[in-house]
Amino acid sequence: MKIKTVNLIVYLIYFYLPIDTLNGILIRNFELSISPVYKIFTLVLMLVYITRQKNYSPLKWTIFFILIFIFHLIIGIHTSLAFSWGLKFLAIIISFSFFKILLQEGRFDIVKNLAFISFALIGINIFIGLIGFGYAQYARDDVGTRGLFYAGNELGVLLLVTSLIILSKFLVEQEMRKYLFFSFLFIVFAAMLTTKTAVLGQILVVFVLPVIELVHSKRGFILKKRSIKIAGFGFLVMFAGLPAVAYVVLYELNLIERISYWAGKVDMVTLFFSGRNLLAAEVYEYVKLEGSFYNNLIGYGYDTLISAVGRSVEIDFIDLFMLFGFIGVLAMYGFFINQLFSRSNLSDANFVYKPYVRFGILLLLFLSCMSGHVLNSGLAGIMIGALLSLQFYSPSESDEEN
Repeated sequence: MKIKTVNLIVYLIYFYLPIDTLNGILIRNFELSISPVYKIFTLVLMLVYITRQKNYSPLKWTIFFILIFIFHLIIGIHTSLAFSWGLKFLAIIISFSFFKILLQEGRFDIVKNLAFISFALIGINIFIGLIGFGYAQYARDDVGTRGLFYAGNELGVLLLVTSLIILSKFLVEQEMRKYLFFSFLFIVFAAMLTTKTAVLGQILVVFVLPVIELVHSKRGFILKKRSIKIAGFGFLVMFAGLPAVAYVVLYELNLIERISYWAGKVDMVTLFFSGRNLLAAEVYEYVKLEGSFYNNLIGYGYDTLISAVGRSVEIDFIDLFMLFGFIGVLAMYGFFINQLFSRSNLSDANFVYKPYVRFGILLLLFLSCMSGHVLNSGLAGIMIGALLSLQFYSPSESDEEN
């Protein structure tokens, strides 16, 4: 029995998060990582399939990064981390093009299934952590949980993107009870993770999506009663739910002890950014004193970043600049900005996910300027590609074709 290439790719995508869960165990216990090999194989199959569909954009992006890596090798600043980060960003582009093809064929169920698999895996990992078998988000203070996953901040980004897909689906299909139920679960998950990215981002998602639904469902000055109710829930989450979640995270999960320790040592801005602003200032001073036009253009390399500030800054914009220069930063952020405006000439009435995807893009760009591992998230990369592709899906056109 032969399996079509596209179906094989879909099955591989469905299993990438279980592989990442296993990968967290292998890294911690055996210093072995199998996830990169699995994802490279999956992405190569995707790239071959997409190219056969006469879509050469992901191939051009791949060549672009290969050229950057070659330049880095020539000038002696290439590192395996730069290759890994470039590959993670390529995962967004390649998976976006793959899902776009599937959605234009009306195969929305694949994106839906992937989102619910992600939801289930996140839930299972959080449960594992709560019963004492997972890993703490902040190991030193034993605060929060990431389950068996290795990368904590990437898990927060995965949670946000998964919630954007699932909650948008419920709003589009007017399944309000499911929206309320899953909103509650996503907020609980975010609270268990305890990261600012997860908690604040999730509150924003649950608050903003109903407002988007209210704006785009109104007819002139006439508002749907159901839309008003769901928007009211969003405001309730923002102005009542946020303080409640903050209390749970701070006092029930004991994050307040970690914050109190640092509050007496640093100012409020530094506390909010967890010291990232200080590292960013050090990078600025280094570039001002030691920088060159050539390095500003194509990057300084990870080794230079380490020698300048001791570790990565954990702010995407700055880390990506140090590794890939202005060319890399403009290319990566330019891709997302292009997606932000790519469907501006099409009606929201047909492409109903477009406003939700636009909000998702803005949220990801905002987070990437405040934290790390957003645009180069190994956990969330394929899911981000799936989210971006949703703006090309029109349920009405799919129904007509079927």
